[in-house]
Amino acid sequence: MQQIADGDVALGMVVNHIMKSPVYFNSGTGEGSAIFITFDDAQSSLDHIHPHRTPLVVVSPFAKPGYLGLKHYSTASIVKTEELLLGLPPNNLGDLFATDLRDLFQSTYNGITANDVPVTKMARYMPSTEGKRIWSLARHLDTSAPDRDSRRLGALARLSISADDLHRKAARNRLLRTGSYRTQQARLFQTAVKVVKEEGRRDSDD
Repeated sequence: MQQIADGDVALGMVVNHIMKSPVYFNSGTGEGSAIFITFDDAQSSLDHIHPHRTPLVVVSPFAKPGYLGLKHYSTASIVKTEELLLGLPPNNLGDLFATDLRDLFQSTYNGITANDVPVTKMARYMPSTEGKRIWSLARHLDTSAPDRDSRRLGALARLSISADDLHRKAARNRLLRTGSYRTQQARLFQTAVKVVKEEGRRDSDD
């Protein structure tokens, strides 16, 4: 999670830089840019609401402020929208038949500037000792190339986050020294060890 938080900081800094540049919005011509932000893939860490749901954020001077899209989109929807904005023909049938993202845009400038979107320049996620202990087990997995052993890596990530969440809740309620807390953390670690000991790679993010 610390690495994810660091990536979020980097993304915010890049978007902030673009929003401050003339490329983002030209008041003279009324033209602007669009930034589409989504995941490459879930890396076997499936979404908590639906396994096929992936977040998408649109940053643009013509994006509807605070709008939550209600239509069914796909990754091809992003490519199709980019093609429409650039005046390009569909690259394939997937782009041609995909739903575009026009529902997320409006025809007038939304007036939002970089100053309206504060950016944190320091990752503030602090992993717990128990969470780091679980994540240290990743050294036993095959991470020699991208997308290797991603199912077990995703499982360790979720267990590590669970340990962090449990630690924060216990600290808030002053329960860190209780037997119940130690038992719950021990169970998470035992589950993580069991995940690592599973034989073979069975990835599920294809």
